[in-house]
Amino acid sequence: MTSSNSNSNSESNPVFGPAFQPVKDLLEQQIEDGLHPGAQICVVKDGQLLADFAVGETVAGTGIPLTNNSAMPLFSSAKPITAVALGVLVESGRLNFDDPVVTHIPEFAANGKSAIQIKHLMNHTSGLADDALADGGTNRVEVITRLNNSETVDDWIPGERSAYLPTAGWHILGEVIERVSGTSFESFVQSFILDPLEMVNTYPNVDPELAQQLGDQRATMHDSRRLPNTVNPAYTPEHLGRFVRPGSSFHVSAHDMVKFYSMLLNGGAAQSDEQIISPDTVATLTTASTADFSTRHTVS
Repeated sequence: MTSSNSNSNSESNPVFGPAFQPVKDLLEQQIEDGLHPGAQICVVKDGQLLADFAVGETVAGTGIPLTNNSAMPLFSSAKPITAVALGVLVESGRLNFDDPVVTHIPEFAANGKSAIQIKHLMNHTSGLADDALADGGTNRVEVITRLNNSETVDDWIPGERSAYLPTAGWHILGEVIERVSGTSFESFVQSFILDPLEMVNTYPNVDPELAQQLGDQRATMHDSRRLPNTVNPAYTPEHLGRFVRPGSSFHVSAHDMVKFYSMLLNGGAAQSDEQIISPDTVATLTTASTADFSTRHTVS
């Protein structure tokens, strides 16, 4: 996916009113204190855009301004996008949240994992034992193979306990999307979520080639434990961008995320009135999990 703003990071009609001056002041003070190199703010209320601006730099110390068009690392806030992609497939009749993962990935049954259902991966109750397996591979095929052969925590019954797994389960969910849809995870998300919502500054994965195309538009993850802030090598396109991570590798602008969450608040409908998912599926994805997992699921 290429950017219409490649090598350009100009602001797109920034919106800033006096009511947001204290917010801007606070963010600028945090930058001065070394907490982060920059931040974006986008606020919509009752359909009215109240704020859409940025402060700081894309890379600390470069003087390259962060703007409301900058593509920011999204990390785990990408998980709801992947969850909605699964919801699209549920509504098409091609899978159910209650499906055992092995229904779609037979190899996942290795080492006693056949009872794990799609919803268990979504609500972090699967009991997968080692999230590090999802980050150590050199390519996506290797990661999926490692996870298919992985084990669960001893005496863990899926659905009865929770433990947050930032990456592993979401790799498997991405694989489910690919196998069920017959297309790549990136293509499916692009066609059924990003394009209908006009999320033009959203990228499921930023590899070195795309990073070159984005140029100054790409904001970089920093290590704020050191002063001054330094770019964190673990989150560069050369490392993080080797393959898509459905739960964490997205880059996106705050303006685009407002479009996504506005869709959820609007019963699954885009601003164009195109229905992305139904109100019932929105309710399923946003209802807190309880012991009754047959009817309730959660998006993490």
